[in-house]
Amino acid sequence: MTARRNEIVARYNKNLGLSNMGNHIYPILVNERDNFIRHMTENRIQTSVHFLPLHTMTAYKDYIKEDLSNTEYLGERLVSIPLHPLLTNEEVDYISKQVLASNLLINE
Repeated sequence: MTARRNEIVARYNKNLGLSNMGNHIYPILVNERDNFIRHMTENRIQTSVHFLPLHTMTAYKDYIKEDLSNTEYLGERLVSIPLHPLLTNEEVDYISKQVLASNLLINE
């Protein structure tokens, strides 16, 4: 499973022009996350939001007083695309194609 996940990450990286590491999830940065998720859903691709800025959660909002604009920037734009070891290369390529077709990927 680990080897296949690594292959998928390498394929996404090649297809999307990214250099992500790790094989638990494949997070990407996008503009207009809601529109991106809608585009992917319309093309039958599930996405997830795994990272929310901690200081925006009710339990912490009264404790953080510093400028966390970088955290907020990332929190508004991070979304994960499928990284399941049973994905075929064709499915990874299709997902990649739809990510690019959205014109919302931030490739920095």
